[in-house]
Amino acid sequence: MDTTKNTWEHLRSNLNFIEEKIGYKFRDKNLLIQAFTSKSFGAENPDFADNDILEFYGDAELYKFMSDWLYDSFTVYPDGKQNNQLTSKKKVGELSEIRKNYIKKESLAKCLRMKQLDQFILLGRSDLNNNAADSDSILEDVFEAIIGAVKADTEMQTNQINYYNISNQYETIKKVCHNLYEMYDFEKDYLNEIYEFCNDYGVEPSFIRIGYSSTITCKLKIPDLNIYSEGKGKSFEVAKMEACKNAMDDCNIYDMKQEVGEPEFDKAVSQLNMLYQKGYITKPDYEFKNETQEDGRQLWSCYCYIATYEDKEDYNHSGIGEEYSKSDSKKAAAYDMLCFIFNETPEQNSTWTCPYCSAENSFESNICQTCFDEGN
Repeated sequence: MDTTKNTWEHLRSNLNFIEEKIGYKFRDKNLLIQAFTSKSFGAENPDFADNDILEFYGDAELYKFMSDWLYDSFTVYPDGKQNNQLTSKKKVGELSEIRKNYIKKESLAKCLRMKQLDQFILLGRSDLNNNAADSDSILEDVFEAIIGAVKADTEMQTNQINYYNISNQYETIKKVCHNLYEMYDFEKDYLNEIYEFCNDYGVEPSFIRIGYSSTITCKLKIPDLNIYSEGKGKSFEVAKMEACKNAMDDCNIYDMKQEVGEPEFDKAVSQLNMLYQKGYITKPDYEFKNETQEDGRQLWSCYCYIATYEDKEDYNHSGIGEEYSKSDSKKAAAYDMLCFIFNETPEQNSTWTCPYCSAENSFESNICQTCFDEGN
């Protein structure tokens, strides 16, 4: 357990970082601290109020935000075609399902983790010992408490000399909700995965920001491993995550090549099997067909199937081998599939043995030139 995280000192020294992540600067920092104070920590430290009441009000604001977001996203405004009645692009059941998915504790916890805010929660001793900082329920409470804290802070401003008004208050709450949710559509924390990948190979990634308009581009570079990608987003944080997501295929390929090396025709079957044994891919399946040609020779066709890549473009045109021996057709299919996995074009100078004279020849040919000339 990292003893530097989830402590009062760690929270206090990172208040500016948290404000930057949520997109709001508190006038009363105590409200922000309270949002990260769990019930167990408050029970052990009477000087700290826990986040229970902030969570209550934040939950109501979150529900309102989600309802308004659904309204703005899917409402079809009256145009005379429905007797001026309001309609929606989604059915009520579908709207309910979307809202439920967004406000369930797993979703709220995921957003806080991707915002790296889970490390600041103040926990009591028992919760610390049980690693409760990773609990979805506790993270859900903090998510809602942050929104409640923003409501309370803006409420205080509203009650002061026209500094704020109700309209500005709700717009601020909406902005914070959007900022907390902006990572929701990423199924993984790709930024953290890139850092872990680079750490494994002792290299450093670099991120370059391009543009300061409504669309920002982030270029990711890992020059030591010849990996480059870019991503776009409404914020640099989103663009950075998108760039990391787009780099994951190249990172996985690099990992696999460290295990099996570059694709080789004669080793392709064992290379694919090794990737399966290491857990990179599902088990390769091979299907064979053969036909007798006019000259009496048997032409073998082999099809290699790997379920891992069924959704990848051009999968149905990959993993195919045709040779005059069953074993060579399997090698050709495995080699073609391996090149497809590694995003490479099959080399045309790989060799095979001519079935008539045992001479080595380019495997895309079915007979060596000498035997061809002699009419074999």
